[in-house]
Amino acid sequence: MDACLTFHLRKRTIAVLLLIAAVVAAIMPLKGKSTELSVYMKAAERIVRGEQIYRPDDNAAFTYPPFFVLPMVPLAPLPPLARASVWWFINLSLVGVILFVIARLVWPTVARGVNNGGWPRWVLALLIAVLSARFLISPLEYQSHDLIVFALVVLAGFAMANQRGGWAGVCGGLATACKATPLLLLPLFCWQRRYRAAFCFLAALVLATLLPDRLFPAPDGHLWVVHWYDKFISKVHVGASPQAAGAWASWNILNQSLPATIYRLSTPIETQGNKINVCLLELSGVGQQRLTLVLELLIVGWLAWCTWPRRRTAVDREPGLAALAQVGMVLCAMLLLSPVSSSQHFCVLLAPITACTTHWLYVRRDPLIAGVLLLVFIFGTLAARDLLGSYAVWPQALGCKTWCTMALLLACGRILRTGDKASL
Repeated sequence: MDACLTFHLRKRTIAVLLLIAAVVAAIMPLKGKSTELSVYMKAAERIVRGEQIYRPDDNAAFTYPPFFVLPMVPLAPLPPLARASVWWFINLSLVGVILFVIARLVWPTVARGVNNGGWPRWVLALLIAVLSARFLISPLEYQSHDLIVFALVVLAGFAMANQRGGWAGVCGGLATACKATPLLLLPLFCWQRRYRAAFCFLAALVLATLLPDRLFPAPDGHLWVVHWYDKFISKVHVGASPQAAGAWASWNILNQSLPATIYRLSTPIETQGNKINVCLLELSGVGQQRLTLVLELLIVGWLAWCTWPRRRTAVDREPGLAALAQVGMVLCAMLLLSPVSSSQHFCVLLAPITACTTHWLYVRRDPLIAGVLLLVFIFGTLAARDLLGSYAVWPQALGCKTWCTMALLLACGRILRTGDKASL
């Protein structure tokens, strides 16, 4: 009887949440704010008409892998307001899925900690909200597709925690087909000897990437992925801030990836508007590239060392938290190594923030992790434009999100390497 009542209460809660999401989705598009949705819809309309979707001459070009255009095709026949409402509803639903999956991963750790006299759950929820709410709101405001990628990567982590390698691979492959940077999951599967996950990853990636060519062939007969590479990816050089017509500019205050931040900090410019001179050490193009490559190799090395399979340790008693910490490291590395990481991309920091906060409250009071969370609060939460106004350009130009992400990468790695030694 109790189980039946709980089931009905959960159904009612989900129904209420979906109703709230539908109401919000109907209201928000009325603001008429320009969003990323227009870029996606332009590509969807073009591919349906048999036109080229990769056009560097556009003011805001479509720069994503070809698979991502397919989810937008069903929205093409709808009027603009209806499109925006449906897209809002999808994104809000994705937020719900992400929060639910992350909660499932950390729930055993939280329940054990609360039962042992630890902090109440509302403290955890409050800290996570304060530290990550601004990051999570950004893709909703910009109406970007980052929540799709985020949800798929988190689901891959959930599948890993439950020893479902096939599903982990499929989710990771689809995420990579939407945005190339989740490709980092593939070496993770390989060095952890998750060969089934690696095989399913490659299969899902290849099938999803080639599916647009089956449904909507390019006008010249070439593969869409070839056009994507020629028009945009070929313009990206390893260790350098990207520059491509219609897409990327080398000096861009909104680009918080590691290559872009290193470029701003080592390239003197004349201060004008949002372009302010934050050059700390002037370097040549070769010097910038070498410094960036060294830092990128350190990031990959730290990711590999912290996620390398080893003997059973204390952290293995918290498989959900360990999986979230691994996913958090991958997401942080994605942001840092990507040629472009804009504000909306940093919604994924919810995962490493949750892992670090949960570990600090219920596993081990690690001063290093506490320092990282304080850093995120100061340079992430307090550095938002909503609070600082025009002064926010300074922390942005200095790469505040870049360094917050770097710190969270280090903290998640520490969780995986130290386990619960000296636990509370």
